[in-house]
Amino acid sequence: MNRALALRTGTPALRVILYVLTTVGKDPGGHFTELQGLAARSPWTVTGRASDSCGDSDPPLRPGWTQALKLIATGRADAVASVSRTAISPHPGPYLQALDALSSLGGGLLLLRAETHL
Repeated sequence: MNRALALRTGTPALRVILYVLTTVGKDPGGHFTELQGLAARSPWTVTGRASDSCGDSDPPLRPGWTQALKLIATGRADAVASVSRTAISPHPGPYLQALDALSSLGGGLLLLRAETHL
């Protein structure tokens, strides 16, 4: 979880966008179910869902990812929740750039599975 979010105190529950990345033709439903289960056990409020089915593409080129960032930029969400870092990018450079983009908007990333080594 982003350190800025971890340091929040005295604020309402995090408002979270569930984000799923799949390949073309694959149903994102299973991943959304996993994330919804995590959210149910957490002090989060799910404020939206976004998904992309374009596989391993650059995050800024994905409509669903862009939608999630817009919700954070406009103050309607505080963080993006995803199954794993590979849903953002399996490549260190684009992944870190996506984290920087979230951070620059005051948002953070919550992962269902532990982040792998970069």
